[in-house]
Order: sequence, then structure tokens, then C-alpha cells
Amino acid sequence: MASSERAKTASTDRQSADHLIGGAIKRCLRDLDGATLAERPKNPYAQHITAYGEWLASWKGGAKAIVKPRAQDPASRDFKRPSKVERGWKPASVNRAPAAVDRLNRFIGLGPANVTCEPLTRAAPRAFMTD
Repeated sequence: MASSERAKTASTDRQSADHLIGGAIKRCLRDLDGATLAERPKNPYAQHITAYGEWLASWKGGAKAIVKPRAQDPASRDFKRPSKVERGWKPASVNRAPAAVDRLNRFIGLGPANVTCEPLTRAAPRAFMTD
């Protein structure tokens, strides 16, 4: 096979993977828009799902993560890691990204990814604090 044929096939594979990922993300976002959720949780979910789709298009596993159940776990873990390590988000914020990815995975029929949640600190609500 000539190198130009390989490059053409790789480009075609990349385009079909991007199309597959983009289609799944768009369908999930439409479903989320029609869900009976308050707007406050919908917006971060939609942002995380969109960011996951963009990230997944450049990830080494690509479209496999939305097709094969075994590929979704490493994809979800790799997507969560920068939130915790590079961005320095607090545990509750870090846990939102995998929750949004789980919503996408359930929507496309794969079920939730096997990703551990960050432990949350247990504190009394401010209303119970005394000055």
C-alpha cells in the first residue's frame, strides 16, 4: 500500500470517528435539554459532555470509548485527571466531570464507567455554624 493511500485512510478514519463522537454528543445534549432537571445542573453537565466530546476526538482511543464498554473506563479516568491535577478543582467539581460522562455513557447504552469518585469533606451546613 502506498503511503498516500495510508494517509487517505487515516484521514477518513479520523473523520468518521469525529462524526461518530459528534453525533453521540449532539443526541445526548438534545436529550439533556428535554430532561426534567433544573437549569442549574443542566448547564455544567452540558459543558462537561461537550468538553468530553472535544477531548475524546483528540484522545488516542477516540471513538472506541463511545462504542466499546472496555474503552470507556480509561477514557473517563483520563478525562477526569486534568481536572484534579492540572486545574486543581475541589473534589465536588472534579466529581461532576465523570458524572456527566456517565450520563453520556448511559444514554448511548454503555452504562457508567468504572471511575472512583473523590472523597468529599463532611462539614456541617453554614446554617448550623455558630459564631
